[in-house]
Amino acid sequence: QSTNDILVSWFWNLVGPHVGLMAVNFRQRLDIVGDDHAGNYVNPIPYTPEDYKSANLIRRSLETCRRAGAATDGEAKNEATTELPRPSSDLTFSVISNWSSFLPVKRDERSGGDDDGDCTDGTEMTLIRHLPIVYPGRMIETMPKRMSFLIVFSSGTDDIGCVLIAPGRVMEEIDCCGIVEEKIAEF
Repeated sequence: QSTNDILVSWFWNLVGPHVGLMAVNFRQRLDIVGDDHAGNYVNPIPYTPEDYKSANLIRRSLETCRRAGAATDGEAKNEATTELPRPSSDLTFSVISNWSSFLPVKRDERSGGDDDGDCTDGTEMTLIRHLPIVYPGRMIETMPKRMSFLIVFSSGTDDIGCVLIAPGRVMEEIDCCGIVEEKIAEF
């Protein structure tokens, strides 16, 4: 299990969406796509509550690039993959994307050229914090009300950060549980 597996399962169990969509980078997950291939190889894996009920199921899904929960028929377990719900105006959705593996480049990791991490006037730059660029105000205005959104990212230190848009009850529960050490902004 990884931090991602635990966060995804925890968050979706808290929010309880009918469908969770996790954006997955397929580089190094599929034999035909590696780091040297040009293009964007990210696609969502859809999850149902049976698929995200544990971090182990999230891990298994990432190993196979498909849902890992087993469908249930009443009391008996069926080994078939879970079925996604039929389209309906009552469905709730949640989208998660993990950017934490896209670490900011450190000065000593740069290569080539005269780029030594200095500003044009010779002043050395130091990374204080790395934040993803998103426009939460615009997202809140345009995002469907029955949807939540989570981006996990590396802040340039050993810490991870999250951009989170979720229903008020979820935000309150997260505030109360003590998982958040610092709020950078609130919308």
